[in-house]
Amino acid sequence: MATRRKEYRFRNGKIIEIEENHDSNYGASGQKRIKKKKPTEEQMRLVNINNKVKRCRHKLLEYFNVGDCFGTWTYSQANRPPDMKTALKDFQKAIRIVRIEYKKRNRELFWIRNIERGTKGAWHIHFVVNEIGDTASIMQKAWKKGGIYAVEIRNEPKVYDEDFSKLAAYMTKDEHTKEIKKDGTPAKPRLKETSYNTSRNMPLKKPHVDKLVRWKNEVRPRKGYYIISIHEGINPVTGFKYRRYTMAKSAVEKEDLKMQEVHIFLITSSHAPKLRKAWYRYILVCQGKTLEKKTDVQDVTGHQLVMECAVAALQRMIRPAMITIHTDSHYLANGHGKMAVWKSDGWKRGNGQELKNADLWQQLERLLQPHAVRFKAESMLPYSETGST
Repeated sequence: MATRRKEYRFRNGKIIEIEENHDSNYGASGQKRIKKKKPTEEQMRLVNINNKVKRCRHKLLEYFNVGDCFGTWTYSQANRPPDMKTALKDFQKAIRIVRIEYKKRNRELFWIRNIERGTKGAWHIHFVVNEIGDTASIMQKAWKKGGIYAVEIRNEPKVYDEDFSKLAAYMTKDEHTKEIKKDGTPAKPRLKETSYNTSRNMPLKKPHVDKLVRWKNEVRPRKGYYIISIHEGINPVTGFKYRRYTMAKSAVEKEDLKMQEVHIFLITSSHAPKLRKAWYRYILVCQGKTLEKKTDVQDVTGHQLVMECAVAALQRMIRPAMITIHTDSHYLANGHGKMAVWKSDGWKRGNGQELKNADLWQQLERLLQPHAVRFKAESMLPYSETGST
């Protein structure tokens, strides 16, 4: 019996997924082909669900990583939508705001979402979006209908596994989905209505298809790869075994885990208490390459100026790194060591008074989280004479 194999490649071959199943021309050698049976409605429903989950998983593998943002927009009781049409409009309005903020930072937005109405009337929207440093803050400001929960994918146990199978299943839940109780029995569906969708800028390549002479009992990784996961089961229509396994490039995995060393230099036009017109410039140096940018601002304090410079520089970081921030601002360098205390006190000073520039400190704290950071207080005079872009 011949075996059909499909090979999907993601991230330019860094991740490979293999699907193996018996083709539809089944029947023993020399015998007539078994007549195809029309699948039942329930069988087709299961096939459609599996295909939806697979497409979601493939988009996660191609366009997202474990450091990206998984979260939920919730509705307050007063703002609950009367129907799905209204909920869709609420999402479209919010994601439009998010897209604008991403464009301001010269970043492309990728998203996956599922709008869900529970059997008891509560509404919420699960989402996955690519992280750009202050994504949680952007998502919070965009949503006006209730609260928000946001976390890195790898920090949410109920949805995280290496091949994104759990997250894909979670994001594609519908009114037929039954959670499993602790005793192993299925619970009643908790959803009354759902709407799943993704951003349009996430196309997927077609797989390479070939045939194997026989079904191999043992799965082995290709040279330079390691097996992430293996899933086996029975096709609900044909009744034959199928298998899916995912492998990742070993060298790439080690490279991704290794943090690059980055130096960020913060240069500002002044440290005066009040500035009607000013500018800041940051310089990023990584592996011999330099990126710098100058920005003009108005009506700021000297402290706000250097903090805005730090925020702008950190927003250019796309992966965790070992960062040394060079600055002549003792306000910024010393304040970095106090952020944990301020955060635990609700971003207030020890005496209960309001913390100045609390919004900037909160933004800075979120941007610093993925990185290993140290501040180096020194004169920026040697860099103030260099050109800018």
